[in-house]
Amino acid sequence: MGFYYVGTYRNDRLGWPVNFELPQKKRSKRMARGSYRIAQCKPHPSLVAVSWMDAKPASMLATGCATIPAAVSRKEKGSTVPQAVPCPQLVADYRRGMSGVDQHDQLRLQRYSIQRCIAFKKYYRQFFFVFVDMTVLNGFIIHKLIMKKEIGNVPTHAEYMRRLHVELLGITGANLRSNMSAEDLVSTPMPTSEHQLQNQENYYSVNGQRKHRQHLCKVCSALAPPKTKGLETSYFCRRCTEYHGGYI
Repeated sequence: MGFYYVGTYRNDRLGWPVNFELPQKKRSKRMARGSYRIAQCKPHPSLVAVSWMDAKPASMLATGCATIPAAVSRKEKGSTVPQAVPCPQLVADYRRGMSGVDQHDQLRLQRYSIQRCIAFKKYYRQFFFVFVDMTVLNGFIIHKLIMKKEIGNVPTHAEYMRRLHVELLGITGANLRSNMSAEDLVSTPMPTSEHQLQNQENYYSVNGQRKHRQHLCKVCSALAPPKTKGLETSYFCRRCTEYHGGYI
């Protein structure tokens, strides 16, 4: 087929061989762990489907992968000793390649996840918190590697999150206003010049009276304390407005 792939597959997709998949939703005590079935596609012999019984049945699809017998390490319930569970080679290859991603998802979704605490009706708004969780977790991984290399004392995930929360709660408006020069807010340096305020050229009529149209100041809105009504003005600096977007 021109490319190699191995991954999990949903049984309700069109074209999945329903007759060969394991019917149980979970493994029974009489069924051996590691039982599996393999089906091969006739038009494309390199494409194989696998139904493998772990604690629950797992359906997988692979191209150009080996199906020779192999084994993966698993722990039985109530036991701390890992045991070898039989499986096709493609399952072992998938587990070896995806173990890092699985651990990342486990840390991101099961420990201190913002994504799981806040829900939105619009799915795309949820993506923002997915990226926040990934950023925080990646920061913990990098911090852990650096601390292990330099000091040797590696903090736990809880210690890292506690310290991060303390530092974020310690940020005040003064920290945000300390670096607000125009050269630091744009990607290309902007020559410093004096502000030249000018009045709006747009007008509107109220009860026959002609008035300047007013806009909410972007700077006042960003730096105002919480629950403070923004200031509206008809004056603005054209140069700052062009560089920062919005009336300033």
